[in-house]
Parts: sequence; C-alpha cells; structure tokens
Amino acid sequence: MSVKGIPYPSEPTGETSPLGFPLGDRPVTSRDWARYVGRMFTDGYFDQDTASLAVTARTGLSVAITPGACMIQGRQGVIEDEPYVIQLDPADVVNPRIDVIVMRRDLTPNVRATVPVVLKGEPAAAPEPQPIVRNDEVWELALALVHVAPHQTVIAPHDITDLRDDPALCGRVSVIGRGTYYPPGTVPDILWYYTMYPETLTPQQTATVEADEGMMEIWERSRISLAAPKPLIASYTLAGNYTWTVPEDLIGDTVDVLVVGGGDRGQPASISGVSGAGGRGGAVRLYRDVPVAIAEEIALTVGAGGINVAMTGGFSQFLDSTYKQFGGMGGFGGNRGASSPGLWAFVNPYDGQKYGWGGGSSAQSSSVYAGNGGSGGGSSTSPGGSRGADGINNGGLGSGLGDGYGTGGGGAVQNQEPGEGADGCVRIYGKTASGDVRRFLTNHIQNAEFNGTAGWTHGQGGSTGTFTVLNGIGTLTSTAASSNLTIIPTTNFYRGKMYIRTKLKTNWTVTNLTIRYSNAAVTSPEAGQEYIVSGILTGNSPPSFDTTSASQTSGWTLSISEPILIDITSIFGAGSEPDAAWCDANIPFFTGTQEMVI
Repeated sequence: MSVKGIPYPSEPTGETSPLGFPLGDRPVTSRDWARYVGRMFTDGYFDQDTASLAVTARTGLSVAITPGACMIQGRQGVIEDEPYVIQLDPADVVNPRIDVIVMRRDLTPNVRATVPVVLKGEPAAAPEPQPIVRNDEVWELALALVHVAPHQTVIAPHDITDLRDDPALCGRVSVIGRGTYYPPGTVPDILWYYTMYPETLTPQQTATVEADEGMMEIWERSRISLAAPKPLIASYTLAGNYTWTVPEDLIGDTVDVLVVGGGDRGQPASISGVSGAGGRGGAVRLYRDVPVAIAEEIALTVGAGGINVAMTGGFSQFLDSTYKQFGGMGGFGGNRGASSPGLWAFVNPYDGQKYGWGGGSSAQSSSVYAGNGGSGGGSSTSPGGSRGADGINNGGLGSGLGDGYGTGGGGAVQNQEPGEGADGCVRIYGKTASGDVRRFLTNHIQNAEFNGTAGWTHGQGGSTGTFTVLNGIGTLTSTAASSNLTIIPTTNFYRGKMYIRTKLKTNWTVTNLTIRYSNAAVTSPEAGQEYIVSGILTGNSPPSFDTTSASQTSGWTLSISEPILIDITSIFGAGSEPDAAWCDANIPFFTGTQEMVI
C-alpha cells in the first residue's frame, strides 16, 4: 500500500529511467494526473460555446467537428482553430447505414491521444449504429449520428443527429462534488422541472438530478423558491414581428416565455425508391422569470415555417437575442432512406404539448411509382399529421403542417413536393389581475368580406349557376332545376381543429343549411330567414357551404356573409380547444389577422 500526494516538488534520487532521464523522489505519471483531474470533472464536452464539438455537414460525404474541447476520464481532447473534417465512406447501393462520430481517448502505445473517429455502421434495411467502446484502453464520447442513405452523395444538415447533450453518451463537463450553490429564490431549470413537472424529464435527466448531492440537498432543505405555474396572458402563433405591451395589472415583474422557432420544410428523395427526410422542428425553450416593466413595449418575432427553396424555418425571439430560438434546430425529422416518424424537442409543462416535432420521412419503396409522403410534425398525442397520399407519379406528396408549433414538414419521394414547416410561436405566462389573454387570430378564408368574387367557387347539382356579390354578401342563384347549391371558399389551411362560422340564407323551402365536413347544420330553415351556422371542422378536407332541397327549380338562391375559419388548436393548444358555442359568444367576425383579448 502506498500514499501519494500531488503535486509536490521532487528531489533528484541519482537514478535514471531506461531512457536516461533523471528520476525524482516524488514521481507523477500521466495516469496520476488523469486520476487527479478525473476526480474533479465529469466526462463530456466543455460548453462555454454551444457549438463546441458540434458535427456539421460539409461538401459531399464529409462532415466537420467544430473547434472545442472534451474531458474523457481525466484527459482532455481539443480541436483548435479550424474545424476537423472527416470524409465518410461511400454509401451502400441497397441499404442505409448510420455512422457514429466519436471523440476517443486511446491509451494504446501507438496512439496515446484523444482523437476524432468514425464508427461506420453496417448497411441494413433497418440500420443500427455501432455501440461506443469504453474499457481500460479505449473510452469514447459520442458526438453525433450521421444517416447515410443508399446512393447518397451529399450529407445534409438533417442527416445529422446531435448526441452531445445525452449524458449517457457524452454530456457536458461539470464539477464533481456538492454541486452549485443556488441563492434563495433561484433554482436551476432542471430542478424546477424535477419538482413541478417530473413527468416531462427523461430517465437520464431524472438520474442526473438525483445523483447531484448538492442539488438534492438544496431541494430537500427548501433553500430554493419554486414558483407556481403562471397563466397564459399572450400568445403569438403566426409568423411576423410584433410588439407586446406589458399589462399595467401584471402582478410581479417577471414572466415565463415559451419561444419556438419555425420548422424546416421536408426533403424530397434524390433518387427513386428511397424515402425523403422529414424537416427538422424548430428549437424550443421555456425561459423562466424574465424581468419586465409595467407598460414596457417589447418587440418579438415569430419564425416562419420553411416553405421556400432554402427550406429552413425562421427564428423566434422575445425582447432580444438572449431569448432567441432558431428555426430547424429542434426535434429531428424522420431519417432519409427509411420511413420513420420525427422526434419532439420539448414538453411545455404549461399545456403538456410536445413542441418542435420533426416531420416524418416518406415511405420507402422499391418502385418509382409507389410510396407515401411523410407525416407532418406532431402534437402532444401523435408523432405527426396524416401521411401523404399514395404515389401516382414518382411517389406521394409530403403532408402539410402538423398540429403543433414549430413542426417540420413531411418528406417526399422523388420528384414530389415535401410538406411545409409550421410557424413557431411566442407564448407569455404571467399573473395579472384580469386574467385576460391577448391572442392573434387569423381568418383563413380568403376574401371573407366579399370584395368581389375572387377566392370563391360554386356549383349547383351539375350546373354552374350564377354567383354575384352585393354589400358584403355573396349569392349563388341556380340557373336550372337543381337539388343542391354549394359555395366553396378558397383556403388551404386545415390542421387540428378549426372553428368555422357563417351567415346563410335561402329564398326557397329547403331541407337544411350545412357546412360540409363539420357538425354544423340547420334543419328545415325558413325561406328568407338568415341563420348563423357554426361548428368544428376536423381533418384535412376543404369546407363548403351547402343547402339541399327535394324540390328543384331555377332562381333558387343561397346567400352567405361573414364567414370565418380559425385554427383553434394552434391558438388554444391540442386538447384545450373551446367548443363552437364558446367561439360563437367570444369571437366576432373579422378579416385577415386581428389581436383580441379572449
């Protein structure tokens, strides 16, 4: 048994090593230093810069690790000044594979260093990454997964899955000991969730909290103040720039703010028979206890979903860049080359929804003329909206928007359009005396004020009829005997639950007045009487305003005014949508986008 202390001055012993170097009486080896440092710091990457050791796409089949440093069993690995570029092996011609990018501490005599390494995956119909190695000689930290589809020649950002923040595979370097001291009235985010909403944490996150003796001691002794959840007071869910005025009756001087970036557009497959990747969801974070001043005007931005060639979602921001989340940096989309759903990025404890879903990838098919589009981003209960329709020409379309905020669009097979990303959001939580919530609502019916006939189509039992507009009212008149009249608005926005309402009137004795694809109907209406017809529209089918009659005649009319179509899932959250009666009483007719207190 020996006792060793380091570091201490060493005196020469008069002896030399086999290589001829003088030996001291207080020798310290590299292994001693590694043990010394390893008792102070955990393994992981140093996160002074959030881009430290991030794996990014380069040209062709190459990726790069950004400059940064890591700690592995008491030894550092450093990439300095310039990104470290890694060339991946060519793609398989039949099956996809998953490569793992790792930092490896290698003590074997011919290496003795910490180096970046690629663990090449085996091509397979359902590929799995190689496990990382951890033994006396080799110890690895996984930085990222890289998905390589058959025939793939270029690595794109959505092919890379960041693993740095997974404590089981890498994690962030932290000090070993009693943990950080948190002054009274403060609490680290993860401990706040551990106390208030433990179901939102992963098993690894829960284990991290419970393994930190200092954090648990603070928690058990109640030396921290855990604020109760605050009610929603403002919600911005449509892309654009806004100004929020802090309510004068705000109780206290802080708010909690959920910021979600816009989702990326999905990706089309580059070759036939291979699935296109789903778009990545927007980045998400709940900022707690943000200081504000009464009557202060705060600028904010809601990032748009990716719809153009660049396909990237926009950033969302509250106040300044301190409270900013980028588009397309949340949940990963389904993998290119294998049909799969997207992943969510964050559970908002205030409404239980999972935000930042990636879009699903399209179905893989061996035939050019088959396959389905990928699903859209998901909601709290599902990994995505409905999948795209079966392919007719070179595959199916990616479905459109998902049911949540910041969701990525679905992927598409070759030569077809992928789904668009969803807009992000900024939601503000705080205690006010009134309890009012300011929200931005959009009427998704085009030309709802009937400024001419643009945006409206119609039909009557096989004949076209005549559609005219006067004083904000559209009227369809049958020009031949007909059993039904139909007026169709222009809108391509259907997701989640939509509240729909309009005023309808007919000059004939009819069976009913209805809104197709909803639960809205008036049975046996009186001729000449105007009725308000409203209901909840679900699914992805466009609505229309209809009337039917057992009698048939020309000159029969159906008049419509003040139609509205509102996405109540986006405004109130999945599972919290109001019914049609509440919307009837609280949402007036409007056009475009309006801010309302509801």
